[in-house]
Formats: sequence, C-alpha cells, structure tokens
Amino acid sequence: MSSKDTIIILASVGTTIIRAKVTTYDMIKRDLADYSGMEVLQVFTDDNAAHAMSEPEDRVYTVEEALEKAIALGYSKVIAVPVFMTKGELYNSLKSRLDFYLDRLEITMTDSVLHDAQSCREFRRCRRAGHTLSYFPAGVPHALPVLS
Repeated sequence: MSSKDTIIILASVGTTIIRAKVTTYDMIKRDLADYSGMEVLQVFTDDNAAHAMSEPEDRVYTVEEALEKAIALGYSKVIAVPVFMTKGELYNSLKSRLDFYLDRLEITMTDSVLHDAQSCREFRRCRRAGHTLSYFPAGVPHALPVLS
C-alpha cells in the first residue's frame, strides 16, 4: 500500500476536555503518523465534540468531513484506525458511516488501538520507553527506517 494514495483516519468517540485530548488522542495521532509515515486525520465520532475541539491549526474532523477531505486531497484509500475499548455499538456505527463512502474510496478498518487491558498496558509501556513500535494493531503500515 503506497503512502502516496493512502491516508489514515484515527477515529475515537472524542472528548471536550483539552487535557484528555492532548494526553491521549493527540499523542496517539502523532505516534501513528511517525509509525506509518502517512498523513493522519483525527476524527471524533461525536460530531459535537469534533466541532467543539477543532481549531484551524489542529483540526478535528467528523467521519464524513475526514472522508470528504481525503477525496478532496486526491487519496483513493483510507485506513480507519479506531480507538474504542470494544467492538460494540461505536465500532459498528463508525463502520456504517465509512461504508457509505465505499463507492468513492477503498476503506479498510483495523482493530482498535486500545481494545483491551493488554493493549492499554502496551500503550503505556511504549510511551514510557519513548517508542511506538508495538502498540498499533495489524493492518497499520509501518514506515521502517532505511538502514545503510
């Protein structure tokens, strides 16, 4: 999968608490961009939270806004990386919203970043160690450094 035609959306329910956004979602977004080498759009599935937390220099999108942005930027593929604790109602709702765009984009959805207690422990361990090499689920491309 080429990073030139693929964009990642990091989807969570969202928050309206700035500290929570900065210490979780923003950190995961930054790590995901570093890990994948791809552009990452932050998406809150709660449209009100997305609009409340969005700033010109740090945009938070609704699902539909992010997909329209991907199309406008010329991307043909989207990797959706959810941040939900379970594959329940929120996961299924996100999938339904993504499916509406399948006629215009090739969309794949990974497992959730923080889907169980073990993945949450791994996230904390990686953050303390200063690396992101192991807490992203299968399906997230990894931009390995070129060794000379």
